[in-house]
Amino acid sequence: MKYEIVLGELVVKVEKKRIKNMYIKLKENGDILVTAPLMATSYQIEEMLMLKKEWIKKHRKNSVPKEFITGENIQVWGKTYTLIVEEALKNEVILENNNLLLRVKDLSRREEVLNNWYREILKKRLVVVSKSCEMNLGIRASEWRIKNMKTKWGSCNTSKKRIWINLQMAKKPPECLEYLVTHELTHLYEHSHNYRFKALMDGYYPNWRMVRKILNEKIEI
Repeated sequence: MKYEIVLGELVVKVEKKRIKNMYIKLKENGDILVTAPLMATSYQIEEMLMLKKEWIKKHRKNSVPKEFITGENIQVWGKTYTLIVEEALKNEVILENNNLLLRVKDLSRREEVLNNWYREILKKRLVVVSKSCEMNLGIRASEWRIKNMKTKWGSCNTSKKRIWINLQMAKKPPECLEYLVTHELTHLYEHSHNYRFKALMDGYYPNWRMVRKILNEKIEI
């Protein structure tokens, strides 16, 4: 069941599921999403939103779409850098102190250049992390791919043992990539998120629940 509620200046998308707790998630485009138990009332949801209203306002400022201009905050492996854009003879990205220097030949392609750089650094780290996790689980994927996904951090084709990782993982703390790789490899043993899957995850990556919360940046009520 999906619907919207208006709370002052906030428009909130609500989705009810077979879950026990309520969650708030802020999407990159600034949308506010609440997932709630099927039996949760509108009053309970609105009460929870009122309690978290200041938190939502504060963090929503960081969720507006990027324009890729000097002064914006950019995330790399969980750390925040100040973006500095320069027109140059060649495309390159340089991390220097607390700044990310984005040098581009064509200013209209700055997002593309930055995403290509994200892909490069993610690919390099994925090679190391995937090998380590494959050894830990005793199973190998046939292929690892990277693509920009809007709704999933990763996906797995269990029949072909092919795994996709979201390009946005390059913005998250390193432990999130290790968790995600372990998660997708575990699906090669167990396709669904059932008790067996969770038990396997407990064995392979004991603190996976904590890291999953960091990855999803949710508030549990």
